[in-house]
Amino acid sequence: RPTADAPLGSVVLSSRTGRPLLLVVNRAASVCVQRISFVFSTQPPAATNLKQRCIWVTEGQLLLQNCTVSSDAGIGICVLRNGVVRCEGSELSDCGFVGVAAAQGGRAEVVNGSRVGR
Repeated sequence: RPTADAPLGSVVLSSRTGRPLLLVVNRAASVCVQRISFVFSTQPPAATNLKQRCIWVTEGQLLLQNCTVSSDAGIGICVLRNGVVRCEGSELSDCGFVGVAAAQGGRAEVVNGSRVGR
């Protein structure tokens, strides 16, 4: 959907339903996403929903290139089990809990000019 503050021709995915905008759960998956803005929002954010995930990877691989991720409702990117996420030239910011969370064997790599904030 076009937004007033988004550059012309940009793509913004947004959610207010409490479900992740991107979910990778297949061990054989290899997903590459470029130049997408992920905006996960709840109105208003509350302490009870700070573990909501904008992007959730439990199996497979995800490559984010030149993307932006924000989640006022909790976690920008959550990586668990056998999931692998690599962020290149991307920005993770304005998250209610944490920009990137990797646990239970999940792996996150933030490289090549990427920035992570809360």
